[in-house]
Amino acid sequence: MNSRGNSQRKLVQEFQKKLLEKFLDESQKYFWISGLRRISHTTSQRLEYTSSVEFKTGESDAQQAMKAFIDAHYQMMDINNDGLVSIEEYRYNCISRIAMDDIKKVDDSYNQLVSDEDNKRGGITLQRYQELYAQFMGNESDKCAAIYLYGPIPE
Repeated sequence: MNSRGNSQRKLVQEFQKKLLEKFLDESQKYFWISGLRRISHTTSQRLEYTSSVEFKTGESDAQQAMKAFIDAHYQMMDINNDGLVSIEEYRYNCISRIAMDDIKKVDDSYNQLVSDEDNKRGGITLQRYQELYAQFMGNESDKCAAIYLYGPIPE
């Protein structure tokens, strides 16, 4: 992996550590920090889970930690804390992370992401965001709406 990829991975890991430290107890922190350390030291450049890795927590703690991470990211997007991520909040989240020359690309991404139900409610609820995140992680189709969870897809 090139140095740019390594530095990007380190930045993501540091962000995750800081975010998770705010929301997790000590045993959950150990799980995530040791897991991130193991991932960063793999030479195969892919994520692996092996039974030889000794975590101090069980699967339920892992699920809670992942849920806390997803919930925390949602809370960062829901700027006005009304329980909905509106198009304006989505725009702000995208443009604070990605240099955009045309806001229409961001709006188009949001419109691809949301369902009719989301539009009726006025935005994406936490439950819907959790569903989209699960799709983002588990669905490899480029037709899956969840690919727009973090904004427009670069061309």
